[in-house]
Amino acid sequence: MLLSLLLSLAMLSDPATGSPVGPAQDSLPALHTLHDDDIASVASSFEEHALTVTMKNGVVYRYLWKDWDTEDANSDTAERIKKAIHSLSMTFTKAEHMPEFPGGDDAWQKYMIAFCEAHKKDIRKAGSGQIMVQFVVHLKGQLTDILTIGHTENAKQAALAIQAVRESQPWTPALQRGHQVVCYGKTMVILQ
Repeated sequence: MLLSLLLSLAMLSDPATGSPVGPAQDSLPALHTLHDDDIASVASSFEEHALTVTMKNGVVYRYLWKDWDTEDANSDTAERIKKAIHSLSMTFTKAEHMPEFPGGDDAWQKYMIAFCEAHKKDIRKAGSGQIMVQFVVHLKGQLTDILTIGHTENAKQAALAIQAVRESQPWTPALQRGHQVVCYGKTMVILQ
């Protein structure tokens, strides 16, 4: 009990500035672990890309963008937190520095060679091809909303292309004005 009280006090924000008091933001509980019955209010700040969750026991948690990115996709996240996240969400279609596979095009080609080697039976059945795949790269490099774009007649090829992107390592997020942003990305998947 004493430990949980100390942790709760450590997460408090300064009421005057809204700045977190105590340890770094990485010690916050994940948003999806906060129960709706325990939440007094949820406030969002578009300018600061921050969510402030006030608990009924008086504890105030302040989450920055990296802390809440993709939490709205978690089925355990309280509905009012999901609504606050949606009010702040912004996905760039173009950024000063677009998202990329770690290591660039050469590393992507090496990854695709390894993927094709591991799935050569499936590729033989589906046939070789080039498929453009679009996705959203989040702040920690997670990929969501993966789909093929353009003309793809072969459903097996499309499924393999989506699998190749989904199984890749986290991508390097896009940058806009020196800040990481959620952004659409796309890549050509060559199955051979």
